[in-house]
Amino acid sequence: MSHNEISVSHPDTIQKILLAPLHNNNWYEIHALPDYRFQSSMSMTDPRKKAGKSKYIAGAYNVSNILRSEDYIDQTFELFIRWLDKYAEDVRPMDVNRYISFATFDVIGEVIFLTSFGFLQQGRDIGNAISNSLALNAYVALAGYFRWIKAAIREGLCKDLVVS
Repeated sequence: MSHNEISVSHPDTIQKILLAPLHNNNWYEIHALPDYRFQSSMSMTDPRKKAGKSKYIAGAYNVSNILRSEDYIDQTFELFIRWLDKYAEDVRPMDVNRYISFATFDVIGEVIFLTSFGFLQQGRDIGNAISNSLALNAYVALAGYFRWIKAAIREGLCKDLVVS
C-alpha cells in the first residue's frame, strides 16, 4: 500500500467503493501517453470525465458483442491448441507464456476490432507489439509512482527530437 490508499476486505465495502464515483489516484495519469494532451479513459481521474470517455469503447465489452465473437474466439483457442500439439509432437520446449500472450491479443483484436491481429496465425510477435506492451507495462508501473522517471525520459527524448 502507498500513501492515500486503503485496504478493505468486507464484500459490502468493496462493492460500495467500486460502484461509487470516486476520483482515482493520480497514479492513473501516467496512462496519458505520450503526455497529458492525450487523455484516455485509463488516464482520467475524474469519474465523470472517465465515464464520458469510456462510452466510446464500452460496446466492445458488451456481452452480446462478446457472444457474437464466440466462434472466432473458439477458433483462436483451437489454433493455440494446435501450437501446443505441434511443440509436443516435435518434442521441443515451448514458451507457453508467449503463446498465451498471442492468444490474448488475438482475442482482444477479434472482440474489439472484429479481426485477429494474427499473432497465433504467424506464431510470432508481429512488429514487436507484445514486447513493446510488456516494456510499457513496466514503465507505467514504475513511472506512475516515481514521477521523476517520466520527467527524465521526457527531457532525454525531447533533447533528441530537437531539430537544429
